Amino acid sequence: MAKVFRLTLGSIDRFAVAESIEDMHDRRAEIEPTFAYTPVEIQELHIPGYVIEAHTIPKEEPKPVETIVKEENWMENATKAEWKEHLEQQGVEVKSKATLSE
Repeated sequence: MAKVFRLTLGSIDRFAVAESIEDMHDRRAEIEPTFAYTPVEIQELHIPGYVIEAHTIPKEEPKPVETIVKEENWMENATKAEWKEHLEQQGVEVKSKATLSE
């Protein structure tokens, strides 16, 4: 389980995640280039009564260009019912009748 660390050098104060304090010491230059050649105070972050965990955020795969183009072009061929449904999903109240093709 990864831990959260606080790295301090004068007025420079950063938070970072590592598996151990040794790992954080080895990777300190990745957090702030200045930390590579100066002594840095590294402390594991503790809050009494709480357990602090760090987890990776899963990456979302980017949409293929074809999908994006299809999503943008649906508006050109949308029916009145599709437009109404789309607007209601967006939280827009549809009050008047639009002159769209059925």
